[in-house]
Amino acid sequence: MAAELLSPDAEVSERACAAVGKLLDAARRANRRALRAQRRAARPDADTKRTARLEQRITQLRAVRDRLDGQVSTLSAENAELRSTIDNLDGELEQLRRHLDVAYARMDRVQTERDEALRQAERAAPRVSVGADLSVSVRVLGGGTEIGGSCVLITGGGTRLLVDAGTRPSGVDEDSLAPADIAEVYAEPPDAIVVTHAHNDHAGWVPALVNRFPNLPVFASTATCDLLGTMWADSAKVLAFKADTDESWAGGPLPPYKQSDVDAAVAALIDVPVGHPRRVGALSFELFDAGHIIGATGVVVTAGDQRVVVSGDVSGPGQLSVGGLHLPDAGVGADLLLLESTYAGAGKLPPREAVIDQFVSDVDRILGAGGRVLVPAFALGRAQEIALICGRHLPDAEVLVDGMARDLSHAYRRHDGPDGERVQVFSGRVRPVEPGRTRREIADKRPCVVVATSGMLSGGPAVGWAREILTEPESGLMVVGYQDADSPGSRLLGLAAAGGGRFDLPGMNEPIEVSAHIGNYRLGAHASEDDLVKIAAEARPQTLMLVHGRLAAQRRFADRLRLRQQKVILADRPWSS
Repeated sequence: MAAELLSPDAEVSERACAAVGKLLDAARRANRRALRAQRRAARPDADTKRTARLEQRITQLRAVRDRLDGQVSTLSAENAELRSTIDNLDGELEQLRRHLDVAYARMDRVQTERDEALRQAERAAPRVSVGADLSVSVRVLGGGTEIGGSCVLITGGGTRLLVDAGTRPSGVDEDSLAPADIAEVYAEPPDAIVVTHAHNDHAGWVPALVNRFPNLPVFASTATCDLLGTMWADSAKVLAFKADTDESWAGGPLPPYKQSDVDAAVAALIDVPVGHPRRVGALSFELFDAGHIIGATGVVVTAGDQRVVVSGDVSGPGQLSVGGLHLPDAGVGADLLLLESTYAGAGKLPPREAVIDQFVSDVDRILGAGGRVLVPAFALGRAQEIALICGRHLPDAEVLVDGMARDLSHAYRRHDGPDGERVQVFSGRVRPVEPGRTRREIADKRPCVVVATSGMLSGGPAVGWAREILTEPESGLMVVGYQDADSPGSRLLGLAAAGGGRFDLPGMNEPIEVSAHIGNYRLGAHASEDDLVKIAAEARPQTLMLVHGRLAAQRRFADRLRLRQQKVILADRPWSS
């Protein structure tokens, strides 16, 4: 190769140079391959790296697993301890159940023995020897020739039994709120009170009496006992408000009672099941279902061989929330029947079903036109009945229940209706207006039915609703209950009958223009005059005294009853045997 490179022949020398260049290129390539191989050998390959990473991850996961295993072991131990505790508690609970069963059985035996003792005492009561000498007197202290302040004093054998002690709806101070002749009770305290039902015109003055006579027992039916606390608490709030704001109360001993008196009256309540006689001194009494509202009863008072029946407020069948009057055998042929006469002189009333159909039709028409319907209703009885009617006949309509009616409607769930099932006022699209949301609901203009207190538009959330709804031409206000002659509700009906105009609502500075439809529907919870005639015929009392009505109407109704050979007297004078 060297000779060729040095050859004088240029061609040979050129070939030799080219060969040398190729050899140098090959050497360089070989050197580069060797260097790459050396570098590869000096570092771990990718598989080795992945393997190392996986081994590290596995080590970490094993550590996590071990930690979790430790926690599981701890939790298992705690769970075992909890199970042991629960098993112990179950054992204690079962033991308590057995003790309660024994206690209830003992209570049942005591109740049975007590009832049997009462029956034996009643059978042993000297009806013949004492009854002939036992004179009974009845005096109506309130609610005789007016509606409100109902109060009846029955005296026999030295025992004074008061049936009801209500307030008068038009009362503006203590004297005008209380039963008219309550002073007779103050002079000589009664031995007990029997409350026929929870409406204020029959029960609203009871806390004031308990305040005056702390040991006075108050008897009522199960449902009435349940409702009275709510009714009395609301009355105490109203009385406190009047004491602070009403000038007509200034300077008097106000309020007549407060919440502490309500608490005392609730504590004095004694639940008396319907049909179970109870004795108070020389007298005994028995409650019977009267219809009207849930829990309402009449009273049969027995003194020796004489009987006095106080009807309370009564109604016939047809309501969704309560059944009708059920007069017991003891209520037939009594010496005296005090019969309510609220609807005496009201003329012949249309059938209840027809009134409901008209009410439902009118409400449906207003809702269909995009309006709202306000139904001012008494918090107890009427409000629940209207809500149930709407829920049954207008299932697609939204129905709101506002004010104290909301709270009392919740209580209805604890008591049976005429079908024997618990009364569920809130179901479907019938719902309560939650406390504090009334203004928001009023501002929402969506079509709905609003059932709100008070029934005479004298206060409560119904006034706030009326302030808006009465100005809406597409909306309506439906009156469904009794309106006192001086009440805002009565004035509104008079305005509508006169063709409309401007109307003053309580608490407003200036009148509003009434543009809404005003309806009046006889959906009351009192017996019609025809029903009262039937009740008198069924009861067949020796003497019938009309109470709880207006004097002029009572006189006309008394003449009608006398034509049927019934002896009738009015409540303006006492009765005695």
